[in-house]
Amino acid sequence: MAALKHPLVVEFAGLPAAGKTTMTNLLAAKLRRLGIRTIPLPEAAADCPLIKLKRDWHFNVWTLCHTVERILEAFADDSAEVIIADRGLFDAFCWMEWFKERRSIDLRTASVLQDFAMLHEWAARPHITFLLTVGFATALERRGHTGRIVNLETYTELECAYNNALDRMPEEEKASMEVVATDQLSRNEVLEQTFRTVRNKTEGMDRLIYSPGAPRGPGSVSMSGSPSPKR
Repeated sequence: MAALKHPLVVEFAGLPAAGKTTMTNLLAAKLRRLGIRTIPLPEAAADCPLIKLKRDWHFNVWTLCHTVERILEAFADDSAEVIIADRGLFDAFCWMEWFKERRSIDLRTASVLQDFAMLHEWAARPHITFLLTVGFATALERRGHTGRIVNLETYTELECAYNNALDRMPEEEKASMEVVATDQLSRNEVLEQTFRTVRNKTEGMDRLIYSPGAPRGPGSVSMSGSPSPKR
């Protein structure tokens, strides 16, 4: 397998407690074990100093900008082959949809921010978005308690916003998205399903994202877990 021209961006999106952080960490570890040079991007919200504004659109603008910053920094790393974002661009788009539905942001501002989230420079690279879904009962069981976001009213509103955002996506964007219902699946089952998609994506786009004449070092492996053939 030759070196990547541009890294593949894998994004885990979805509501709280859907499994985004868990899958980001598990998939990154699996790819690294296979010799794939992987950069996981932690959820930006964990670093946001505006925690008291979590239900305010300004909080999500901060996390969106911080996510874009991290993606651009990862693009600049020539060794990166796969970038995995925990709560990335599509999440930002969906949360702006929620703020619109709650009428807590004007439509023009929301539209500008949604366009920024889907800007070609970072959203149109080789990309897979896994939308992890989970019912409220399962989310509450995983969290162990209700909160500002994990409560029935807010969760139901956010589910609606995510569904509306998904319906609004152009067919070209939908082609790079995969919905994974995590309620009845184990962590390993979700991991294997997402890994298969990543492997198929890289194999299917081989001519587009791999440049000839730039072989890996000895002992490297392919996405199948087998040694890469010598060229």
